[in-house]
Amino acid sequence: GGCRTGMAKVTNAYDLPARKVIHTVGPRYAVKYQTAAENALSHCYRSCLEALIDLGLQ
Repeated sequence: GGCRTGMAKVTNAYDLPARKVIHTVGPRYAVKYQTAAENALSHCYRSCLEALIDLGLQ
């Protein structure tokens, strides 16, 4: 299945030149909700880095 905005999911890379692929869902940007979008984007990065650490990847 998919994942929610700001969350990360790790899958095998299959034919790509990597062992794993980290997928994340970025926010929809709207000027009215700029701060929320920036926070969600920051969470995307944090989730990806946490996934790297959890799996011992570089």
